[in-house]
Amino acid sequence: MQSRYLPSEMIEKGELDIISMTIDQDLESSDPECCSTSVINIWIRNIGDKPVDISFINGNFVTCISESLQVKPSDLTSEYFRIDPNQEYDMKLKVFHRSRHNIFCPGAKLLFTIQDVVNSLKYQLEYVFNMTHRNGLNFASPNMRGRPSWELINSELIPLKVFVSSKNYEGADNMSSNTNIEIERIEAFEEKLGIRLENLSASVDYEYNNVEIFGEINEIDSQPESRDFSIKAIIFSEQGQIMGCDDTYISDFEGYDAFKLNVDITKGGEKVNRIRVYVKK
Repeated sequence: MQSRYLPSEMIEKGELDIISMTIDQDLESSDPECCSTSVINIWIRNIGDKPVDISFINGNFVTCISESLQVKPSDLTSEYFRIDPNQEYDMKLKVFHRSRHNIFCPGAKLLFTIQDVVNSLKYQLEYVFNMTHRNGLNFASPNMRGRPSWELINSELIPLKVFVSSKNYEGADNMSSNTNIEIERIEAFEEKLGIRLENLSASVDYEYNNVEIFGEINEIDSQPESRDFSIKAIIFSEQGQIMGCDDTYISDFEGYDAFKLNVDITKGGEKVNRIRVYVKK
C-alpha cells in the first residue's frame, strides 16, 4: 500500500472546507470482478459554528484514457456522518478498477457530490489529478515522477430549500405572519430510492396548531419492481426545537405519485422556522 499526501485544497463555500486528499493504492478488492481497489481519503472540516450531518450522494472517477470507474464510500455505517464545529472527518471513497496499472495519472478526474443535511446544501465538486515538479510545472507524462496534487476545476453549491409563507388567523395570540419558512430535502436519501420529491409546498395554521405539506414524487431511476417507502416530515421552531413530526406510507410506487402530510405542532407561541421532508425505506 502506498500513501501519497497531497496539498490542501480549500472550498470556502457553505460550512465545509475540503482541506486535503490522500491516496491509498493497490488494496485488495472484495469485488470478484475487480482486480484492485484504490481509496481516496478526503479530509473535510466543518468551518461553521454548529454540527453538520454529511451524506454522500454519488461519485465518479475518470481515468486519463477516459475510462469511467465506480466510486463508493467505504466507511459509512449510517446514512450520514456528523462533523462537529472545527473538527475534521476522513471520508474514504473506494475506486474499483480492473487495471493492474496505476490509474492515477495526469488528467484523471474525480467527481463527487455530498450534501450538508443540516443546512440543506449540496456540494458538486470536480478535481483533476496532476504530478507537479518542485519548480511548480505540471507533467504531461504519467511516467514522470513528481509530487501528486489535486486541483479543483469545478464546484457548485446548490441550495435544497423551498421558501413558503404561513397564514396568521384571528385568535392566534397576535402572532405575526412568518414568510421565511424553509422546506428542506435530503436528496441523498431520494437518490438511493431512485426518486425525487418535487413541487413541495406547505400551509401553517397557528390557530389550530397544524402544518399541511404537499408534494409530488417522480421517478429518476427506473426499477423493474414497485417500491414501498415512507415520507417523513419534521417541523422545527426558530430555536431549532422539534415542534412536531409525522409520516405517510407510499406503497406500490410505480413512477409517479402525490402526497399530503398533516402535522400537529406544539402550542406555546413559537413560530415555525423550517420543515424537513425526507424519504425512508
